[in-house]
Amino acid sequence: MAKRRALQESLDTFAYGGTAAAAKITQLFGDSKDFDETPYAGACDLVFVDGSHARSYVESDSRKALRMASPGGYVVWHDYAGPRHERGVYDALNELARELPLRHVEGTMLVAYRKPG
Repeated sequence: MAKRRALQESLDTFAYGGTAAAAKITQLFGDSKDFDETPYAGACDLVFVDGSHARSYVESDSRKALRMASPGGYVVWHDYAGPRHERGVYDALNELARELPLRHVEGTMLVAYRKPG
């Protein structure tokens, strides 16, 4: 049911559609807390986290994304825009930045991390 709702709310096409990169992209829909990331562990060059803004989801999504990232791979989070915008994203990523060298991409709502190779 959640997958169907996510698909219904999504765009019909995506920016990468029809490009050479499309065959390399796996876009996942559903409730990320129910998602089993183990088949992707250490296998993803880029994990883009753009999900629920609730802190518990950001924390869960972050743990999973970090496990999925390959050595030298990147995790990029969306919606980091300060405490007045999306508090859960802001608080969770600031907490994670105490453990990992996260970097806010100046002029954007993105935060990036490169997993050591």
